[in-house]
Amino acid sequence: MKIFFSFMLLFNIILSDTNTIQSIEITTLDGNIFVGTLIQEDENLYRIVTNSGINIDIPKSSIKEVNYIELSSHEDGLYRPDPNKSMYLFAPSAYPIGEGNSYIRDFQVFFPSYNRGFKKNISIQAGALIFPFIDIEYIPAILSAKYSFPKKNNIQFSTGALYMTTPLNFESSWATGITFVNATIGDLFRHYSICLGWGYLRDERDFELMQNPIIIFAGNERLSDRTALVFEFWKFPDLEIQYSPLLISTRFIGRKFSVDIGAAIFLELLDEGIPIPILNFTYHP
Repeated sequence: MKIFFSFMLLFNIILSDTNTIQSIEITTLDGNIFVGTLIQEDENLYRIVTNSGINIDIPKSSIKEVNYIELSSHEDGLYRPDPNKSMYLFAPSAYPIGEGNSYIRDFQVFFPSYNRGFKKNISIQAGALIFPFIDIEYIPAILSAKYSFPKKNNIQFSTGALYMTTPLNFESSWATGITFVNATIGDLFRHYSICLGWGYLRDERDFELMQNPIIIFAGNERLSDRTALVFEFWKFPDLEIQYSPLLISTRFIGRKFSVDIGAAIFLELLDEGIPIPILNFTYHP
């Protein structure tokens, strides 16, 4: 717990508030996208001023979609928030998906999942580990849930659990997973988290819970409007640090799609030059 609170205090000192701008994004029926500040709305049109200072009148009859977004101001322009705020590479942040929001994610090609926000602070994930040449009854299904507490003073806490089993294998009743607590500090444009997770295993009537937690440090640091540096460091109990994985990736951020390209590195294997590739895809409908 001392590590937990020291981490949060350190990043609370380091992180400064991001200069954000409340904006409106309007997509027209012909595919054009206008972003700016709303200055007038009536029953017929939206009037906005773009970031370059141009006033534009957009008839409501020509509009396909209207979104209110938060942009951050930087020397090289305005950045959109990363829509993947609730997740790093595999580990969660404390941020919720948000009520009515959803996304489809494919982690390392073989772990597709559907993720959705319910109410304001509840996030649900359902997926499966799909490997080639494995019969369907042996495919592990994964379900996870997270509750995010209200954000206060740039810090948000969450708690949740992940559950994995083979539901179509009726000859086995094993299950495994992890329960966790999480704290995230920052905003939608740069944030860091520490997660404490306790793994568990159930086999028939036996249930075993880890006494010491897995500790995960994770972060998302924006590099530009379209890219971010995302990392995770997993410290397993009773395992020397050189065997602990560091996952690091560049995230390429689009309006609907994002891609993580990186590698998992073990200090023990660096001399042998054997990183494990990371490739994730996310689609936001």
